[in-house]
Amino acid sequence: MNDGGSTGRAPVRLDGQLVADLPAGAEFERVVSTVHDMTDFFLTAAADSFSVPSPTELAARGVGEAAAARSKLLFFNRLLYLRAAELLPDAVRAVNESRLVSFALATRGLLETAAVAGYHTQCLATEEGAAALPSDYGDRLRSAVLAGRFDWRRFLADPAARLVLIEAYDADPNDQQPPDSAKSIMTMVDKLGRRLGETIPKARGTIQFDYALLSDICHPSAGSNLVFLAESEPRMRAELMPQRVTLLGVATMLLPCLAYSAQALRDLLAELEELDQRLTRMPTAAVAPPLAEGDGA
Repeated sequence: MNDGGSTGRAPVRLDGQLVADLPAGAEFERVVSTVHDMTDFFLTAAADSFSVPSPTELAARGVGEAAAARSKLLFFNRLLYLRAAELLPDAVRAVNESRLVSFALATRGLLETAAVAGYHTQCLATEEGAAALPSDYGDRLRSAVLAGRFDWRRFLADPAARLVLIEAYDADPNDQQPPDSAKSIMTMVDKLGRRLGETIPKARGTIQFDYALLSDICHPSAGSNLVFLAESEPRMRAELMPQRVTLLGVATMLLPCLAYSAQALRDLLAELEELDQRLTRMPTAAVAPPLAEGDGA
């Protein structure tokens, strides 16, 4: 699949010299191939048109619960595609330009997106042949899209609420979680590791190691400081452009994470799409929400 053919732009590719300087062998050939293939895949999917009826519209039509659930599920699925289509190419461009903190930020964002997808895919799973959805299924779908750590509903409902929220944060910053607070991303990352551990040896340890490494580079701490280190003896020197050895070291450590995060997300999206097909077979899905020109698949 070629991004250039679908969007009119040149495909996003890792720098040729960078690829040539990576460790030789089949493992990194697969990593590079996966990064390129997944970048093409998500950019192509994101370019498709997409829309589904809103909950208000579906309620006005009087459609069944499975049809309404499909609409929300497809929308959640689409949001995951769009996050990947922004983060994955950004990671490639950042490492090509030796912007290693930006590379780590985008890579961590993609890993977190896969973790969120894995967590909610498990929460939203239904049994094959089920005739009805669980009573709390609407809450599960709402959590997939709207759960967070900031009270967006309160803020967006009243622009003046910003000042009220600032006062609240000033008084007690640790007690401002919204009613639909999201699960900790660390919980989701760990669940992704356990899930992939069913097929990949030591996947949980690999993901936890990579996430800790990424976070330390993303934060203003030792990891990000080392990225800029140019010399320690006899003088200490730091520069914006990292040393070539630093670039290659960080790329060697993090490109495999970028690759498996993208592949895991694609596999999870396929599961969500299978779930959508399962919902179409429920009796209450007789009036299914139509897809627009593209469904993100």
